[in-house]
Amino acid sequence: MSRWVSLGLALAAALLALPVLRAHGTGLPLEGLSAAVPYPDGSYRVLYSVESPESWFEDFGHAQLVNGQATVPIARDFLPAVDTGQDYYVFLTPHGDSNGLYVASHTPTSFEVREQKGGTSSLAFDYRVVAKRKDFAGARLAPINVPAAPARPATPVPPPAIPPLPTPQVEPAPPAAPAPDRR
Repeated sequence: MSRWVSLGLALAAALLALPVLRAHGTGLPLEGLSAAVPYPDGSYRVLYSVESPESWFEDFGHAQLVNGQATVPIARDFLPAVDTGQDYYVFLTPHGDSNGLYVASHTPTSFEVREQKGGTSSLAFDYRVVAKRKDFAGARLAPINVPAAPARPATPVPPPAIPPLPTPQVEPAPPAAPAPDRR
């Protein structure tokens, strides 16, 4: 098993009132959908993952089509976390009227976008890059054992009743002696 485990079980644990799970061998709680990913400089970076049957990371950006084409570099801070040497996905959203956009080619560090039908539009577009994690292969839909939730009592036991304190009995004070006559 990988040193860093990134599973969406913290959410399930919260929903099912299970104890918080901890990343294997790290003592770090699995909070939300994130992972600590080793970086080449020896530090770790937090990346937030979508829930998926495989271990993917994604990044988003904007670019500009000029005369129907654009070469888009993959963000330098994203590259150390993902394996772009194998297939990765790019999803495109144009910001304007066009013949449609497609990914003509991709390399480990960039991808080329073109307008369909030989179009020559110049327009902005958004992209989403989805690639496998570099540090964790992760089996598809890997089974996992989740500890059972602790049993909850059916009805709380009320505390024992506390008897009321008795009302203090105060005896009346004796009548005051008459004051001496000073005539």
